Amino acid sequence: MKKVMSVIGMAMLASCSPAYAQAVCMDTLNDRYEESRMLSGFAADGTLMEVWANPDKDTWTLLRTTSEGESCVLTTGGYFETFEYRLKPNL
Repeated sequence: MKKVMSVIGMAMLASCSPAYAQAVCMDTLNDRYEESRMLSGFAADGTLMEVWANPDKDTWTLLRTTSEGESCVLTTGGYFETFEYRLKPNL
């Protein structure tokens, strides 16, 4: 169901301005799928990469936003899990 909604949503966003598309995308992830931004960082080409997730429902979405403000859902998935960061592995 989520994949179908993503396809419909992306088709609707294609005719919108980049700023509006970004806002709609974030609102949809937050409101419809109850996902929150968990990670973000800039790629070498300046695009913003974000992981939105809902740990309670084990869903996640990888979102890419260009410097022009155009957002695109790259992929979605399940079994979201977080790990504690450690400098050295415990052996």
